[in-house]
Amino acid sequence: EPPKSKKVQHSNAKNSVLFEAINLIIHHDCEPNLLVRACNQLGQFLQHRETNLRYLALESMCLLASSEFSREAVKKHQETVITALKTERDVSVRQRAVDLLYAMCDKGNVEEIVSEMLNYLETADYSIREEMVS
Repeated sequence: EPPKSKKVQHSNAKNSVLFEAINLIIHHDCEPNLLVRACNQLGQFLQHRETNLRYLALESMCLLASSEFSREAVKKHQETVITALKTERDVSVRQRAVDLLYAMCDKGNVEEIVSEMLNYLETADYSIREEMVS
């Protein structure tokens, strides 16, 4: 069995390639099926134990939220993103969760998202609070 560091390197390389492929799909924004699959794949990373992967997933999903093809697929992860906002230890990941909630907000989910953000505002870090209010 390969040493742990080899496994980690292999996993990092695999995830790097995956995120680059997803970024390429997002950049072209013309393949509805691929955009939805990318969103579903990213959704699995939202609860990953690696902070960096959670951050990257939220960041990429912000881009997917602006595509007409993947907007609905992103909204399916709303509860997971709200949970991340409430429980995430890393402030930069919480910031990306706020960004994604803002990006996925529309007339169908505005009441729930605004309500969650107002609740969060009471305990939010100053750096996030300022941006949320504006």
